[in-house]
Amino acid sequence: MSSESVLETLEASANHSQFDGEQNRSLNYFQRHSVDVHDVDYFIYVTDLDLVRKSWTDDRAFYPSTLTYGLTFALGLIGNILVLVALLGDRKSSRNVTTILMVSLAIADLLFLLVCVPYEMAHKFISYWTAGVSMCKLVRFVEMLSALASVLNLTAVSVERYIA
Repeated sequence: MSSESVLETLEASANHSQFDGEQNRSLNYFQRHSVDVHDVDYFIYVTDLDLVRKSWTDDRAFYPSTLTYGLTFALGLIGNILVLVALLGDRKSSRNVTTILMVSLAIADLLFLLVCVPYEMAHKFISYWTAGVSMCKLVRFVEMLSALASVLNLTAVSVERYIA
């Protein structure tokens, strides 16, 4: 059922049934708002513009989360690169199953750090998305992919270490 047919059904039931005044007023939420959808990727109808106009530094969690994201990005990037250099630089243990799984885990973590952490940081500074719908979907796909790869790699390392 499309949104147009749902809206028409709600409007028809509001006109022909025994709704009390409060329920009829709540149907105003479903009013159509004219927006040229060819110029934007998406839009959100905001009823209280004061919430949108607030500065991003007014959020109490802004400074702690910015510090946490920044430290996570810097330390994670340095740490995972050092892990890759150490594991790939040692030619004797590069054929070990645990080493291969740890390299895969470091790559999954780097993928997460390079794609998802900057996106989340940008979300703290700007409240709209300018990169388009496909990039939005790609970021969420990479986030889920890297999280799943990390979990599966850690599980495989645990099983391999338990068996060995």
